[in-house]
Amino acid sequence: MGTCGHFDNPAGFASMLIALLPFAVYQVVRRGFLLRILGICAIGIFLTGLVLSKSRAGLIAAGAIGAICLLRYTYKSFASLSEKIKWLVSVFISACIIGGGISLYFYKKDSADGRLLIWKSSWDMVTDKPFFGHGANAFQPNYMLYQAAYFEKNPNSRFGNLADNVRAPFNEYLGFLIQFGVTGILLLSVLLFFTFRKSLIIITEDKQMAVLSLLGIGILGLFSYPLSYAVVLIMVSLNLFLITRSQGQDILKGTVPVWLLLAIFLPAVYYASVDSMRKVRSEKVWSRLKKQYFIQGVSEQMLTRYRDLYLIEQFDDPEFLYNYGAILNKSGQYQQSNQVLRDCERQLNDCDVQVLQADNYYNVGDYIQAEQCARLASRMCPNRFTPLYQLVLIYDKTGRRVKALQLSDEILRKPMKVRNTEVYKIILKLNAFIQQNE
Repeated sequence: MGTCGHFDNPAGFASMLIALLPFAVYQVVRRGFLLRILGICAIGIFLTGLVLSKSRAGLIAAGAIGAICLLRYTYKSFASLSEKIKWLVSVFISACIIGGGISLYFYKKDSADGRLLIWKSSWDMVTDKPFFGHGANAFQPNYMLYQAAYFEKNPNSRFGNLADNVRAPFNEYLGFLIQFGVTGILLLSVLLFFTFRKSLIIITEDKQMAVLSLLGIGILGLFSYPLSYAVVLIMVSLNLFLITRSQGQDILKGTVPVWLLLAIFLPAVYYASVDSMRKVRSEKVWSRLKKQYFIQGVSEQMLTRYRDLYLIEQFDDPEFLYNYGAILNKSGQYQQSNQVLRDCERQLNDCDVQVLQADNYYNVGDYIQAEQCARLASRMCPNRFTPLYQLVLIYDKTGRRVKALQLSDEILRKPMKVRNTEVYKIILKLNAFIQQNE
């Protein structure tokens, strides 16, 4: 069968490598012979991992860390050079930075352009509610509406063929601004200032490496979402501890009473543990149901188990809600499907959700709502064939055959972003529809 890795974005893997890279450098420049060899090996492994992961943001962060370390440990040698040599070295480094940036852009140009679209639509979200933001976890239920609005205003945009469902803004700072606005940024800045204003007066070697580690994660955050990974959050916490602790300070000794820490910490841990266990149980049941569906399709027993997860266990994972809505759609329970999908919209609203709702409305004869959902889905992802085909069916069903034929012709001339069986089925159906009405 061969081997393959996971299909997740490399951001989490790259973030861990970047977070550890400065500490490997520290072993090389400050420790004994054995640790120096281990540090060199670790750096080689980390850089190889970044290259193999094809994480462009990770390579940029590694380059920045390398440049800072090089400047930090070779500054005296550089200062002793002649002005001409300094100028030549500066030009060479600048050319490498510019050339590297251009190469990384063209390496995956479509991906880079896609992020430009995401940042443009995300910025529209910021300008819509700049002061207090849209609220925590507001990106997924709202972003695709802004992307749809962009394509409604710019139907011939070069980004049309690159658009897809988006779950994150690919910029941690922009994501925070979307959720909490300028007010949140200011409050966070004040908190960080009072946290670090005394800690960085005396900068030890371990603090320098912790700062570099945070800087690397921060650079990754400009292009990706490293803070979505628990292991990265743990590394951030460890770095903050290294920066804020005083030299020789007892870890258990502090200004906050232990009883107060326990009063806050223990209930939080208990609630998180109970909630996590409930979700894990629901995930296991859901996983078994998905496997069962692929083997035997929809059954009454399966619908009962889904209903229990939804109503009794109150399992509200957005992916589960979409999946349950799709199962209800397959079983012909269109009204119930839309009820579940409306709950899904509060956490996740994308092209797939709108396509499924359009199909539900179409099957119950509510063609006005079906058309609205299909249009919205088409604007969210203009390169998708399914919502356009739904519009053809709706036009034909509501007596607008000329419009249906015109749209059919447009779809057949549309370039395919992804070639799959579903698209080819749609093309065959449209060709048959046109032939029947010639």
